[in-house]
Amino acid sequence: MSAMEASWEWLPETALDLILKKLVSLWDFVRFSAVCKRWNSIANENRKKDVRADQK
Repeated sequence: MSAMEASWEWLPETALDLILKKLVSLWDFVRFSAVCKRWNSIANENRKKDVRADQK
């Protein structure tokens, strides 16, 4: 794994949350989730938060 890959993988979660809020296309969300396991996990948690917020 190169240093560049490692640095993208470990961006702060707050930065990733901001990126996720800007995604409007389903395909962008899918691509975000495909970056690595950590990003996939964060994307899924973010989606769950959005679903819970919509239910209120």
